[in-house]
Amino acid sequence: MPGIVCLRLTTDSQPSDLASTISRICGAMRHAPWHHVETEVVGPVALGRVSLRIFNPSAQPLLYTDNSIGSDKSIALVMDGELHTILPGKPVHIPGHNDAEVIMHLYRTRGANALSSLQGSFSLILWDGWAECLVALTDRYATRPLYYAYTSKGLVIASEVEGILAAGLVPKQVNEQAVIEFFTFRHPLGDKTLVEGVRILPPAACLIWRGGALRVERYWDLSFPSTQTHNLKWYVDRTAPLLERAIAKQVKKPVTGISLSGGLDSRLLAGVAAAYTSALHTFTNGRPGCPDHRYAQQVASLVGSVHHTIQMAPDFLARAASLGVRLTDGLMTCLDFYSLNTAPVARETEVGALMFGLAGPLGGIALRRSVLQASSDESVSGIYRRFGVYISETLQKHVLTPEFFRHVEMGPQEALKQALEPVLDYPASYQAEFFSYRYRLPRTSFYGPTLVRNWVEVRLPYYDYAFYDAVSRVPPEIRSGRKLQIALLKTLAPALARVPWTYTNLPVHWSMPTIALIQRGRRRLHREISFRTRGMIPPPAAEGQASYAAWFRGPLHNWLEEMLLGQRTIDRGHYNPTALRTMVDQHMAGVRDYSLQFGLLITFELWNRLFIDGDKLPAIER
Repeated sequence: MPGIVCLRLTTDSQPSDLASTISRICGAMRHAPWHHVETEVVGPVALGRVSLRIFNPSAQPLLYTDNSIGSDKSIALVMDGELHTILPGKPVHIPGHNDAEVIMHLYRTRGANALSSLQGSFSLILWDGWAECLVALTDRYATRPLYYAYTSKGLVIASEVEGILAAGLVPKQVNEQAVIEFFTFRHPLGDKTLVEGVRILPPAACLIWRGGALRVERYWDLSFPSTQTHNLKWYVDRTAPLLERAIAKQVKKPVTGISLSGGLDSRLLAGVAAAYTSALHTFTNGRPGCPDHRYAQQVASLVGSVHHTIQMAPDFLARAASLGVRLTDGLMTCLDFYSLNTAPVARETEVGALMFGLAGPLGGIALRRSVLQASSDESVSGIYRRFGVYISETLQKHVLTPEFFRHVEMGPQEALKQALEPVLDYPASYQAEFFSYRYRLPRTSFYGPTLVRNWVEVRLPYYDYAFYDAVSRVPPEIRSGRKLQIALLKTLAPALARVPWTYTNLPVHWSMPTIALIQRGRRRLHREISFRTRGMIPPPAAEGQASYAAWFRGPLHNWLEEMLLGQRTIDRGHYNPTALRTMVDQHMAGVRDYSLQFGLLITFELWNRLFIDGDKLPAIER
């Protein structure tokens, strides 16, 4: 996957050794023939970039050398992504200069602290040979992940865990604590990854290495919502112009597409973007006849986009899961790999960047009524029930072997309380949003765009800094139930509010909370009856992008058996085959729907095959 890398060894190394190692790391991150690799050895440090040459196509690493000092005192920089602004009101682009040159100029003239003023979707690594200091930075929301490992042998930083492992500084060892958290929340907590000794930089983080000492500092955190409440229109009037400005800024060269579903997030993007470009493409993925296809087609017709409908076949997961696990470092359940079906189609068009409608705080995902009504003391258990419902602790004790638990230090709920330690004294709603911002979004949602970046670039307009700041200060009760988001849609794209959405299968302007609750309850009951009768009572008409519950009983049955009950999986010793046999049999009989659990268990097994066993993927030609 395109990204950046840096290697600094603690022992004296020859330039040729650094050059061969950085080339090996970049080679491990190059997954397609259209990926371009650039490397440079600068004194005791080696840097590299794997890129699509869509954003900032100029050569990197970028070097600044003062000839009066010597080349070994150069400043070297690699970056991934793009900048939008530097500080409010100050344009980032100097005529004729790219983003890397702007960052270099900022660092040279104002120092390392000025890097926190950068705004955009990016990650960067900078080596200052004069100060003998290494700096790595993620943007406010960690939209482009950076991993690192620091051992007695040295420091390696890369955009992929596979790149870290290719450096040879850390052994290939499972982090059992991270796996327990992954099974519970769909992602590890803290800075853990599935590899022991490999960490991920959190949002708004600055890693600094100097003189053999490493520290990670945070340069920004969430704003606390205002205690002063106005009516809904007041907030719409103040956030709508900011959203329009954010989208207008990002609908630019290269030609932009939108990953369009049948929900609200992406249609609001499409409704606003259509006013700023005449070359808009939209892409919708799903099984034939699903609501996403139907509603997205209506939206595309209204905004006048070039629309691409992509069919998801039942064997998609068996074909794509290994690649998805490889690109997401095993940190995203394979059931969410929808983007792998969209990205190759986008690359075959004129589109260079794909917009994603990840609404973040605007959607109020973390703000359930139970959270708003909870006290601070009840918040941990409330957040655990809201987000920790994938593989329960009870089921984990049946599915995983006792040997696996020997290295687990704490249970998931205790780990959650530790992760929320900085905000335990704040209201429950702020704790829930902190959890979503710090862990859930960067460790789950952003891996969808990560998959796409193997083919084309991505943009996330809802994470424009000014818009995000304004929305996060809106009181939770105004954002819960998508009230603010629906009001923005009715204001900025009223025609699109008359199109049904997948949450209720009703037009958005009919979607009052009570109606939505009744509709979702009816559909959930219908699905459950259909599952338990093994399809004798048909499911709701073509509901959902995929039908994994049925596909695991049909075309994916043999693949499911091989992945969870095959000899290779059993010999690994992580899973209890008797418990898995019971789960599979109950799913096939229609007694229980274990689709979500199967997805996580398969993801971890595939991760073991790729990252621990060293299985190779076939080269991507398209």
